[in-house]
Amino acid sequence: AIEHDTIAYFEKNKMALRTVNSIIADYYKTPNQDYAVRCQFRVHDTNLIDLTLTVKNKEQAEAICNNWKKQNEDVYAYLMDILIQ
Repeated sequence: AIEHDTIAYFEKNKMALRTVNSIIADYYKTPNQDYAVRCQFRVHDTNLIDLTLTVKNKEQAEAICNNWKKQNEDVYAYLMDILIQ
């Protein structure tokens, strides 16, 4: 019964799970003691954006990660509008 419920859940939420997995944001400390933040937006195993930013502190890195997860589509649309002109 548990296996059936698990499979049913994954089938029902396939798109939601795929969306969650396609928005990636993480950070790491660089040798210069800064933080590098890597933000990715993937659709069907294709990177639409793979962006790395360097910031001065962990708080900025965490803020970028959190905001990327909420605003990635807006950032992508903005960059495309500016870069395609």
